[in-house]
Amino acid sequence: EENKKAKETLLAQTKNKEAEYQKLLQDNIARQKQSESDLFRLESELQIALDPSLIPKAKHSVLSWPLDKIYITGVFGTTVGGLQLYKQGFHNGVDFRASQGTKVKAVLSGTVEGTGNTDEQKGCYSYGRWILIKHNNGLTSVYAHLSATVVKAGQTVATGQTIGYSGGQPGVFGSGYSTGPHLHLGLFASQGVEIRQFTTSIGCKQVSVPISKGTDAYLDPLAYLPAL
Repeated sequence: EENKKAKETLLAQTKNKEAEYQKLLQDNIARQKQSESDLFRLESELQIALDPSLIPKAKHSVLSWPLDKIYITGVFGTTVGGLQLYKQGFHNGVDFRASQGTKVKAVLSGTVEGTGNTDEQKGCYSYGRWILIKHNNGLTSVYAHLSATVVKAGQTVATGQTIGYSGGQPGVFGSGYSTGPHLHLGLFASQGVEIRQFTTSIGCKQVSVPISKGTDAYLDPLAYLPAL
């Protein structure tokens, strides 16, 4: 029902003309690419030397799945899809199909470093509503495009605990940059990520968002999740 209302809202903005609806989506993609380019430049400037000994060796089942039903729609790294959707051609996490309002679970116990919503600032094409959790093994996970969060900064969470609900439907507050309902799961080396204020060249000013201290701090979640 919420998915239907969201599309109706977006279509209403374009007077129910499918062509204009598609144009609006393409405009969103173009703005997101510029925002992503600004973020990539900032992260490159923040590049730090990571201590490999503080990053756990990649192996399956270090983390648990964030959803009960797993259907992967986007993988980590440089892909054809990434070249279409991201200016740098790099996708910094894994996307899972998840209808609006699906329970999202912590992939490992840890402490909530922060939550936020980039949609609170006009012109910010990013995570939308997000949660950042620091784990005790040198990893930190981020969950993005959420429709709701049920945890707060400083809270301790258990593996598998519900921390929020998936979103991503275009036209719904908190979706951030998204072309459809899904969950974005990102993974960082804890030493290489922090929450800070971010400003873009397209009008997004001082929005709070997890920032990688260099692209090397991004890790592939599938290398730590259970084997498919």
